[in-house]
Amino acid sequence: VAHHGDLEACVKAISNVAFVIVLLPIDLLAKAVRLCLDCGLNVLSEKPIADSLAVGRELCELYEQSYLKRGLKWFVAENYRAETA
Repeated sequence: VAHHGDLEACVKAISNVAFVIVLLPIDLLAKAVRLCLDCGLNVLSEKPIADSLAVGRELCELYEQSYLKRGLKWFVAENYRAETA
């Protein structure tokens, strides 16, 4: 994906992709996960899911009330695939 200078433009430029791994600083993570789900992408993100309990709860509730019903998947894990050895 070409560099677009902002997260929203980058995510919206993704085509022919059904699943993304979101690896960002915690303060950007919830926004990125929501943006990807808004664009119809399934997501694997790191834990913790947000920089505050309130934001994390809001994102979980939004996922259960909206994205899950649309068939989108959001997985949360400790992802070591992007770690250097």
